[in-house]
Order: sequence, then C-alpha cells, then structure tokens
Amino acid sequence: MWLICFLFEIMFYYILPLILVVQFIRFCLADADLTVLYKEKFGRPISSLNGKVVWITGASSGIGEYAAYNLAQNCKDIRLILSARREDELKRVKQACIGYGLKESAVKIVILDLADIQKHNDVVAEAVQCFGVVSIPIAHLLRSNVITDEVSNVDILINNAGRSQRSLAMQADISVDQYLCQLNVIGTISLTKSILHNHMYARGKGLLVVISSLAGKFGVPGSSGYSASKFALHGFFEALNSELFATNPGIKTSIICPGAVVSNVGKNALSDNADKQVGESGMDNSKKMPTDRFAHLMSVAIANEIDEVWISNHLPLLMTYLMQYTPSVGKWLMNLTTGPRLKAMASGKLDYGNFFSMLWAGLFDRFRNKTTKK
Repeated sequence: MWLICFLFEIMFYYILPLILVVQFIRFCLADADLTVLYKEKFGRPISSLNGKVVWITGASSGIGEYAAYNLAQNCKDIRLILSARREDELKRVKQACIGYGLKESAVKIVILDLADIQKHNDVVAEAVQCFGVVSIPIAHLLRSNVITDEVSNVDILINNAGRSQRSLAMQADISVDQYLCQLNVIGTISLTKSILHNHMYARGKGLLVVISSLAGKFGVPGSSGYSASKFALHGFFEALNSELFATNPGIKTSIICPGAVVSNVGKNALSDNADKQVGESGMDNSKKMPTDRFAHLMSVAIANEIDEVWISNHLPLLMTYLMQYTPSVGKWLMNLTTGPRLKAMASGKLDYGNFFSMLWAGLFDRFRNKTTKK
C-alpha cells in the first residue's frame, strides 16, 4: 500500500508538473494547433496524397501558389489543376511545379473568376475532365442518379481564392462588404455546391478544403467585412460537414485558418471602397509566417483530413486560444490593443506593430484616460 502511495505522490508532485511544463514550452514554440503538429510527426505523410487529383483555386500567387509547390515537391505522382483569373501567372506556377519534378501533363490550367458564379458549372465541367475518368463503387450507383459506373476525377478541391480588407467598419463603403460577401462567401459556396452536385456526389468521396482565416474565429478590428465573410464560411462548412457525415460520409471538409502569412493578401486588400486597394505601402512581412511553412502544414492537414486547423505564429495563435476558451480575457486584450492597432493602421503600418508594445500603449492610454476624467 505504501508503494502505491509513494508512486502516486511521485506522479502528482513531479511527473504531472513536468508534463505541464513540457506542454507549455511546446505551446510557446508552436506555429500551429497541437493536432496539426502531432500529425506532422506521427500522422499520414504528405506523400500519401500521391495519385490524387487536387484542384487549387487562387493558385496564381501567395498561399495557392505555394500549396502547389509543396504538393509538387512531396508527391511526384500527384496531379494538379491550377485556377485563377491570370493565365500568365498560372503558366509561371505550372513551370515551377514541373521544375519540382511533375510531368507537364500532370499540371493543368483552368481559368476561374470566382465572382462569376454563372460560369461555375462550366468551369467545374472543364476541371473534372482534365484527367479522365475513374470507376465508382456499385453501391454508389444504387444511391445516386448516375447511369454509368465511371465519373470524372477530382479528389480534393482547395478553395483558396478571395480578397481581404483594411479599413474601419464605419469608413468602409457598403460596396466593400457587398464585394467581399459576393466573392469570399457566395463565390466559394457556389463553386463548392457545383462540384458536389456535378461530381463528388456521384463518386461518393472527396475532400473539400476552404482557406478561411483566424479572422473567422474572432473579429479583427480594421477588417470587419473580411472577418464577416470568413465567419460566414465557417458557418457554412461546419454545417456542410455534419450534413455530409450523415448523408455522404465519404465526402469530408477541412477548414484551414491561417494567421499572418507572407502573401499578397495585404497588398491586394480592399481599402474603404471596392474600387480601391491598399497597395504596397506599409507592408512588413518580417513578423509573418513564411509561405512555404504554412503550405507544408496545410498539406499535412489535408493529408490527414483534419476538420479544422489553426496555422499561425504567436501571438495571433495565442489570441485564438484565448478567444476560443476564455473569450472574456481574449476580448479584453483585443479591446485594449485596438487603439494602438488603429493608430498604426492609419500611419500605413499594416503589420500593426508588436503585440506587447500595443498592449503597453493600450494600458497607458487607459490609465491616462482615467486620470484625465478624475
């Protein structure tokens, strides 16, 4: 009996605190949620996507471009469909993928304007025909309306195309909110429904990936319209995931939430009018996650079909945990740093400065305001 008590004491006073310390250190060093980092070490490798057909929208730059590169580097037998509006840029990305070892015939280009939803069915029809047909199980023939045992082939759709925003809610014209909802929300939902109805339902399997944002987990000051569009995507894909689980369990969804990642999203972001974009001024990528690192972790999440992932450096990652599990603390910190954040934004510093300097400035402003009132 004394031995059991002794072992329990050792575990309670030494082993458990040590485990907590190790986990805290891991969290402080993390650049993604712990599920993704665990799967990176012990889950299915990215190479398990070999043989898949992956369709990437918004593939002409940024996250979409580097997603193509990462898949090309890790999966020599993968087949890629690259989509965006700019054909010249897509050709550049295609050549780079070939340089990583893919065959020329393994990379196809399909032009897509996500906002033009009237053409989505035609674009989907073109995309699914890029790499021929595959056989489908007889069980799915009985449950679907198809009349053939072969359908065209797209295994994974990565919904990446979209735009961001940098302006105050009350200074932004309503055209900004309309544009962001039409492109980021309606465009993405339309393309997703089109590939489901015209392709994946017949196959009975597939993976629908949407590149959301940590701004879809909590509202980001200065990006109200963008946050609203990402919140909407979360709501749609979470509901869709449950519906598919009940009706078509072979089709899955994955919501990828990046924080600040090096890309053109800030440069191309809308300002206070739908006809204006931020441009190059004030861009600072020094504190952002490298795009290739993000693309690697995203590929890990896709290979392991994780429902939702958060990929970001601290402190946006810490803020996400606070907003998720202690929202009162998270919102207090967000409110405290909003004043300095907006001042930095007004001066053209789109990286918003260091979190701790903003926190100190917010505390100082709060103390000064209270002193002035007295």
